[in-house]
Formats: sequence, C-alpha cells, structure tokens
Amino acid sequence: MASHRRFTDSTPNVQFGEDEAALAERLFRLSDASIRVTGTLEIGNVLQEVVDSACALAEARYGVLALLTNREDSRKRLRSGLTPSS
Repeated sequence: MASHRRFTDSTPNVQFGEDEAALAERLFRLSDASIRVTGTLEIGNVLQEVVDSACALAEARYGVLALLTNREDSRKRLRSGLTPSS
C-alpha cells in the first residue's frame, strides 16, 4: 500500500494510507470551506461561499443556490462555475 503525505505549515509530518489520505484531504477541504463561509457577515457573500464551497467539496463543475420568498420580485440565484447568462 502506497503512503501519502500532505505538507502544510500546520500539519504534522504523518504518514497516511490511501484511504486515510483521501479522508484527511476531504476534512482539510471541509475545514477550509467552513473558515471561508464564516469569514464574512454579509449574507450575499456567505451564500456565495456556500455555493462555491459545496461545488468544491462535491467536485462539481457547476452549482446554483436559488433563494425564493413569498414576494416574486425577491428571487435570487447564486451561481458557481456558470456565467450569469448560463
């Protein structure tokens, strides 16, 4: 079984097997997404980070978050990986 290492300033020099390395990488990415999402108090920025992070974590090329309210004029779509005209 091949061993993998991830080198960062905050990560100790630990050997992982392939399964553990994949899990560790996903946990690092989830932690990073959590930090980015909570890094701002502006709701539009928070929701955009949610969409971007969800795409990154799911390894998706595209993502859309649709916000709907009772008022028809207050619909909004947040996109990741798409242009506004897509």
